[in-house]
Amino acid sequence: MVAGDLPVKRKIKTEQDFHYQFSSQAASLGRRIYKEHGVELQNLQILKSIYLLYFEKERVVSKISAEQEELLTKTGVEFSVC
Repeated sequence: MVAGDLPVKRKIKTEQDFHYQFSSQAASLGRRIYKEHGVELQNLQILKSIYLLYFEKERVVSKISAEQEELLTKTGVEFSVC
């Protein structure tokens, strides 16, 4: 076999063969965000309505509320379009 060649026979795992602990990973991420930024994971839900669109060379950002702006600042996210 030459480097870079894929083996002819390979088995692809089914979804049931993967053993991820999603709930523990989410809890760990939530604790880390709270420890680093003082923000609960569920409080980040308000950021879901922020969007950025590209039209050829133009960029359009959704309106950001005062509450969203405060949360972005608190978490250290710099949100600007140049």
